[in-house]
Amino acid sequence: MMLCRNKLRGMTNEELKHLEQEKSHKERDARMKYGKRYKEVLKKQKEAKDKLHHETRTKGVRFYDKKGSGYMKDGVKKYD
Repeated sequence: MMLCRNKLRGMTNEELKHLEQEKSHKERDARMKYGKRYKEVLKKQKEAKDKLHHETRTKGVRFYDKKGSGYMKDGVKKYD
């Protein structure tokens, strides 16, 4: 650890900034390569929420019991 600290002390501010930029660029590139953009994630979440809302309003609430599964709307169970 001491060797690394002594090595960093001998570097100029410009060299340190350059190392930090390289590190941040590598992290960013890895995120972009394997991850998704924040806007895409939000869009997908909104679509899922809208689909669930539409399904709940039209079909009812999903349920499972020993007879099977289906949707419950207005207190009436409708099995699939």
